[in-house]
Amino acid sequence: MPPHGDTLAIGSTDGTIRLWNTSDPSHVTPLGAALDAGGSVTGAAFRPDGHRLAVGTGDGMIRLYDVTHPAHPTTVGDPLVGHTEEIGTLVFTPDGQTLATGGLDGTTRLWMLNAEQAIHRICTATGRALTRDQWRRHVAEAPYRNPCS
Repeated sequence: MPPHGDTLAIGSTDGTIRLWNTSDPSHVTPLGAALDAGGSVTGAAFRPDGHRLAVGTGDGMIRLYDVTHPAHPTTVGDPLVGHTEEIGTLVFTPDGQTLATGGLDGTTRLWMLNAEQAIHRICTATGRALTRDQWRRHVAEAPYRNPCS
């Protein structure tokens, strides 16, 4: 659940995640259709403002959803790729700009979710352009462009 919200996310091994309205605990109701998480759901976390949901799966993928309107959530960008095994932990930083994930592959990853901030950091560090594949892995939310030119 988001820190100050009435939406609960419940994932399943069937690869779906469903959002629920919990404003009346005695009458919990589903919000919209189930989301396709692309694999067995192993974890989920809301961004502190409640507008984004990160979902981890058994195949090591992380998917982001815009849940500003919980009855009509939308997928945000391509899946975040980097873990090679099940996602065990997901947590947003207090400002919501970074997602930390832990996988059963023994790795911890930090995902910068502010595309412009990530682009600036990458270009400063590398001084060169990114391939489309590198872009997809590091800047999932923004359309591809040569960032360092």
